[in-house]
Amino acid sequence: MLHLLVIASLCLTSLAGPAQHSSPQIQANQQMDAIIRVLTKTLKETNNHIVNVVDEKISFSKKVLLVTITGSASIFGQLGDLSTLRRVGDAHLSLSGRVMTLQGVFGADIGGNLKAAVSWNGIDVAAGVGVTLKDFRAFMRATQNLGSPGSIPDLQEVRLQSIGALSLSILGLGVLEWVFGPISNAMLDILIKVMDSWVGTQLFNILKTVLRLIGQLG
Repeated sequence: MLHLLVIASLCLTSLAGPAQHSSPQIQANQQMDAIIRVLTKTLKETNNHIVNVVDEKISFSKKVLLVTITGSASIFGQLGDLSTLRRVGDAHLSLSGRVMTLQGVFGADIGGNLKAAVSWNGIDVAAGVGVTLKDFRAFMRATQNLGSPGSIPDLQEVRLQSIGALSLSILGLGVLEWVFGPISNAMLDILIKVMDSWVGTQLFNILKTVLRLIGQLG
């Protein structure tokens, strides 16, 4: 039996204020787009456009004849393709003294076919878990000291802004189809954990390299 679940968009943080449409605004968007073009190319070339989901554990239980029996599921597989990142909304470029700051949001629709190794009361099944994250978003902020000769852009922050809207399908649970509930309830937290880790490690490191290649904000 195929089970489907759609979970509404979850926003972890929000950005302030509408952007002003002006020449500096156009410049900010062009700069952000240039960074994203190099970023997506680099993600693909370094094989970091795919996010690995490695042995994420889920525990669940069911009462049978007054006895509560505990089971578990191990979720693993890959999510992608993060080389489809694009700018979301307007970027913002500002100058304070001699320090230039660029900040903006980028995102993508990503998905993957994960596996769930499920075990309960001596019953073992291997299920397929189809995942789609629509409108996943990350926020970045970079600065550059224009008063320092030879300075390069420095990544100050990149973080998960929104996991997006999660669509989930599970196929192959068989006699354990009741486990769909516990697995679906746990998947959102698992994906937030996985994507937050990817943003804070792989994406952070590659974006720092990309900013050095860009060489100049504004």
